[in-house]
Amino acid sequence: MTSNSNLHNPIAEKFELVLNNIAAAVILFSAEGKPEYVSSYFEVLTGYSFEELNSEEYSNQEFLRDIILAEDWDRFNRSMLIGKLGEDSLVRFRIKHKSGLILWIETRMVPLLGIDGELESILSVSIDVTDTINYQKQIEQQNQDLSDFAFMVSHDLKAPIFTIQGMADALIEDHSSSLDQEAKTLINFILNASHRLDRLVASVLEYSSLSSGGEAIEEVSLDEILGQVMNDLSGQIQAKNAIIKAKSELPYIKGESIRVYQVLSNLIGNAIKYSDKSRVPEIEISATTSPPSMIALKVKDNGLGIPENKLEEIFRPYRRAHGGDIEGSGIGLACVKKIVDRLGGQVLVESKEGVGSEFTVILPSAKHLRKPIPEDLKRLF
Repeated sequence: MTSNSNLHNPIAEKFELVLNNIAAAVILFSAEGKPEYVSSYFEVLTGYSFEELNSEEYSNQEFLRDIILAEDWDRFNRSMLIGKLGEDSLVRFRIKHKSGLILWIETRMVPLLGIDGELESILSVSIDVTDTINYQKQIEQQNQDLSDFAFMVSHDLKAPIFTIQGMADALIEDHSSSLDQEAKTLINFILNASHRLDRLVASVLEYSSLSSGGEAIEEVSLDEILGQVMNDLSGQIQAKNAIIKAKSELPYIKGESIRVYQVLSNLIGNAIKYSDKSRVPEIEISATTSPPSMIALKVKDNGLGIPENKLEEIFRPYRRAHGGDIEGSGIGLACVKKIVDRLGGQVLVESKEGVGSEFTVILPSAKHLRKPIPEDLKRLF
């Protein structure tokens, strides 16, 4: 194993200058897996110099075997085998730095083929992603703590809410004849307030549940999801004689079916709920390609619209554009944003009060799902 000191022409020297000044360890393996070139950043990444790794101590050992953690070696070795079969791969594994620190490394393996199509070498580019991994773990732990706290609070609140509702119902049923109208009105206020609190607690649980792990990312048919939403909202659609206009053959997107359902259900449900009583509700649903590799799903209505000074707040929990005028928990659009963010998308809104609103949800296209593992590589997994 050597550094690239044997390159003497100007282009090669510039190439080496670039390689030695980027925060990535570049290794060029032969087709048999023997390291032929190692950039100088390898020593920064591992703490080991080229001389140490070429010493007698390591001469009879497999390259990198004593640096990569034993439990991660198979993962790294599998990536090398994939490279030898002509496929690129991305792998994360841990190494033990010479100082004793455990670091997370992300390596891209790229096979280099000759003009005859045969494998000549494998290019390996490795970077330190320890901070990224630790940050992700920290965020996941915070989300889990928040979810646990929300569940605990919601669970603890349900018992007294149930007790209040039960006692109020008992007063009405058992002592109705001895209560005057004012007392009955007050009890009904208590019951209505407890039901609102119950719905609020349920909305807290719904919102906090979105932080937990979901289903696997898959190809999702917007046509199929829209059909399910239309069927489930049929009662509301008929009650308001709403007209739904959907573009035929909506595309496939990349996501989780249940989450995409929640997004569409919330947006269409809101369009029906916040319709203008002076006109028949009309809702248009369409989708277009939004470069790069994204689908823009649009839900447009002719409803009440959103006041301009409320547009910045509607995606925050319990912030409502129309206050208490219309029944609702104020959690729907917050859930939509949280879902779309988690799926790697974006949600936008344009609205004019008294005219209507148009929500645009941008999600990854299913056409760019990761390529399936070739048949001749499946034996490696």
